[in-house]
Amino acid sequence: MTTSIYRDALSIENGNMHQRTKTDPLHLHKARRLPKALIIGFNKCGTAALRSFLSIHPDIVSPTLELYYFSHNYSRGLEWYKSQMPMSTPRQITIEKNPGYIKELEYMNRIYKFNPYMKLLVIVRNPAVRIQSQYVHNVLKYLHTTGNVSFSEWFDRYPFKKHVIHWSDYASKIRQAFSVFPERQFLIVSNEDLQRDPVFVIRQAERFLDLKPAVTNDVFVFNEKRGVHCFNTSHPFFLSVLDNAQVNTLTGCLVESKGRKHPSYDPQLLQQVVNISLPYVEDLFRLIHKKFDWKYYNT
Repeated sequence: MTTSIYRDALSIENGNMHQRTKTDPLHLHKARRLPKALIIGFNKCGTAALRSFLSIHPDIVSPTLELYYFSHNYSRGLEWYKSQMPMSTPRQITIEKNPGYIKELEYMNRIYKFNPYMKLLVIVRNPAVRIQSQYVHNVLKYLHTTGNVSFSEWFDRYPFKKHVIHWSDYASKIRQAFSVFPERQFLIVSNEDLQRDPVFVIRQAERFLDLKPAVTNDVFVFNEKRGVHCFNTSHPFFLSVLDNAQVNTLTGCLVESKGRKHPSYDPQLLQQVVNISLPYVEDLFRLIHKKFDWKYYNT
């Protein structure tokens, strides 16, 4: 049953994703379709921004919620999973996002069983900045129980080295995923690149997904106050953004829970974090055969 649903929904033959042309009468047939691509990691690295930015492409649709199908909701079955997908035409690609999928080998094996030709997108981030982002997330989420905890106090609540390694070790999870899927089925991008130049990252995704280029620089504007790229509210694409992302309709920026201001590092604390995380960053760069322009780590 799984194989039948998978083949009917994804229209995959010999490992290639086929998109029907606009002249095909089925182009107008909208239905809920299972994903042909997944954003599988990592937490606090910009998976929401990546999904939101990709979803403005006319040939991409994506559920706005994380469905946890291959992790916590696997027992619900494929019919439930399919029912959660947005409507799409046969020429469109559905992409689901869940940064937890890359964490466990069991989840990756479930994805492979579902579709051995799945395209997998991974976004990583400067570990020192990722730790800052996690601090902001935790403090805001648990403020009612913890009070206003400083950055250094927050660190004191965890075994320091283990905590830093946890947020720095991308390579072990990516290597585990490589044991299930061939490397050619992965696109690994950097949050810093997405922030600096969203279209640069979108172009990589378009090529990876075999889509025609459709997103141009004028879709985005740089918001000086937030220090991030936001959607251009005067662009025609912005109407589709409102259906696919949680954005401020006045600024075009993702909701305030994203892109929040980070705390500053004490110089000594920063040096400790960099010293511990550097070997893991170097391991990542060796594994994926490229380096990202990450502050503190370009030696």
